[in-house]
Amino acid sequence: MVRTRSAAKRFASKLSQELVDHIVDLLEDDTKSLKKLGLVSRSWSYRTRKHLFSIVTLRSREECLQLQMFTEHKPVLAHYITSLALVSPGNDFGLGNIPWFGFCPIIIEMMSTMDSIEEVSIQGEEYRRFSWDYLSSAFQLAFYDLVAQPQVRCLELKHQFEVNVLPFVQCHNLKSLLLTNVRVSPTYSMDTGACFPLNAPSFPTNDSDEEGRLEYLSFTDCDEAIRTMLKCSRSAEGTLDLARPMELEVSTLGYDKYTTAVRNACSSQVTTYNVTHSPEEIEFPFIKAFPSKIFDLSRLPLLQNLNVDIHSPKPTALTALLDGLERLSVLRKDSPSDLDTVVLTFDLYPPSNDLDDNSDWDDIDITDDLNRLAYCYSIWERMEKIMMRGAFANLEKLELVFQFCFSMLDDPSTWDNAEAVMLRRMPRLNSKGVLKIRHEADE
Repeated sequence: MVRTRSAAKRFASKLSQELVDHIVDLLEDDTKSLKKLGLVSRSWSYRTRKHLFSIVTLRSREECLQLQMFTEHKPVLAHYITSLALVSPGNDFGLGNIPWFGFCPIIIEMMSTMDSIEEVSIQGEEYRRFSWDYLSSAFQLAFYDLVAQPQVRCLELKHQFEVNVLPFVQCHNLKSLLLTNVRVSPTYSMDTGACFPLNAPSFPTNDSDEEGRLEYLSFTDCDEAIRTMLKCSRSAEGTLDLARPMELEVSTLGYDKYTTAVRNACSSQVTTYNVTHSPEEIEFPFIKAFPSKIFDLSRLPLLQNLNVDIHSPKPTALTALLDGLERLSVLRKDSPSDLDTVVLTFDLYPPSNDLDDNSDWDDIDITDDLNRLAYCYSIWERMEKIMMRGAFANLEKLELVFQFCFSMLDDPSTWDNAEAVMLRRMPRLNSKGVLKIRHEADE
């Protein structure tokens, strides 16, 4: 056994570094294998460390301390980190969500040494948001400085309030911004406070049309934050252009007239539009159904790709979508829309609070849900009627994706029958080679 291992190591040591790197890169998502490959030799460990430490998620002070020990022993590891997420898991003491990193000197010090970070995220718990008032001034300044580093491209904030979003408007290095359930501090809100001038030195205004332009914007239930940032971005001190993203993602959760106004303000250059039907609307029936304004596609003059994720077997969302497509087809009857790809994803997995820790997919039956969608004859017939109009002459793909495990069906043939039914209801799209229907299992 010793001779075999020695022979394997000698063989591995003869491989060129380019080949070693390629082999390791193929296993970038296989943490277990990467750890083993890192033990082969120094030439192998270099590349494996880059993958093992590229994405770091810290959920406690203890995990932060462990990372500090690693980086102190091998300082180069800090330079491998390209994605950093600080997660506040909440507590059960009825005291609100006090984030562990708010007064943690270790993470404050470490953020100043991370010079390869490209993605930054701070996440609270969905039902226990935390206040930025719980974050020390030292942490806030260190975080703002980190986000402003030129190599940082993506910022994500989830489930937090009392946030001062104004410094982010000066981070023209950002290309992606994701905000979920974020509330602005009243002091810095355009609705309740005086948000000008910004309370930080401004970056030089860039003259380039593309530099400082956000490419991807996603927001859920945080209209006030986006409106405040949009207003500030138009000031002399704002250098991040939020108004012209190429890809826009919105959710039905908390969608109202203010969300519509924000969406319209950011839609002039959008080529990809993503809509998510929030699972919370399924878990909590008192939340209103799909808002029709979310499918006002006439406000997206450059739209090419439309992606809709639906978390319900009910046809409400599909009806709202078809209404929006119908209105667009009337407006563009004389000049075809640029829309070439439509992907509808139906998530048939049960809502999270319908499951417990011992749930098994084999105990769940979604046969009725699948059939309810497949046998909506009027929906699919209307879909074909609309999408075959001249307004959608550039359409190249209409894809229907159904997400579920086959163990959730009482009979595996149910899927084949459902697929056949939908294909029969859209024969022209099918014969044109535009229609694709497929099943996708959750891995």
